[in-house]
Amino acid sequence: MRKRWFLVGMIFLLVPWLLVGCGISQEVYDTVVAERDSLAADLQSFQGELDAAKSKVQSVQSELEALKLELGSASSELESATGELETAKSELQSVQGELETVKLELEEALTQLIEAQAPVAPPPPTVEGQTYTNSEYGFSCDFPKDWSVEEGIASTVMFAGPVEGEYDCMVNISVVVEGLPIRWELDEYVRMSALQMKQLYPDFTVLQEYETTIGGVPAIVQVISLEIVGYPFKDAIAYIIKDKTVYSIVLDVTEDLYEKYRDEFALVITTFEFD
Repeated sequence: MRKRWFLVGMIFLLVPWLLVGCGISQEVYDTVVAERDSLAADLQSFQGELDAAKSKVQSVQSELEALKLELGSASSELESATGELETAKSELQSVQGELETVKLELEEALTQLIEAQAPVAPPPPTVEGQTYTNSEYGFSCDFPKDWSVEEGIASTVMFAGPVEGEYDCMVNISVVVEGLPIRWELDEYVRMSALQMKQLYPDFTVLQEYETTIGGVPAIVQVISLEIVGYPFKDAIAYIIKDKTVYSIVLDVTEDLYEKYRDEFALVITTFEFD
């Protein structure tokens, strides 16, 4: 490129001398001058392109420097964020460990509380009874001597006691026998029954629950409270599942009479036998 510009410059210097010294015609002179002007224009164009290229290179270099600075800043922020993430991860693992410890402690405390509140077996009966036998459903039990027996009224059998107490309600103990379409685990059936009662009676509450054996079969006994048409009841329910049949023994009394008739309920469930 430099050689070309040097030759062009020499032509510019020599053309006038050559034209004068050699006696070249006007036509040739004009042609040479035109070529000189064209070369000068090309030179100016090349110089403009060179300047533009230099400017573009400088602009690209500036952009590259800016990108390097941004990349360095982003890299620093990424390292900082990575450190913070590792710290947060370590803290989270520590918190999870503490939560697991608290969970285990709460479960142990709850188990101890339930065991402390729940008797392992019903108290022995202290009332005199007489025996009832149901051959259709294959069970027998004792019930209070002065109570009457009613069958087929919303239950398999109801032992009807006196009408007394603050609310003049009849004390009774019922045995309800129900066939199950499928085999249920006892605890699952008891939970399902509690959910159904909660839907029917929003204030339904399980006050106490314990496991025992009735008639040689595992059983669960619950003490519950609920309100029915304005009357506060405190009932005891014993659940037994034998094969695909559930036996529910229910003491139904208002809350003011529950303590008085616990022994009558104990009489029924401690003497309950399967044929």
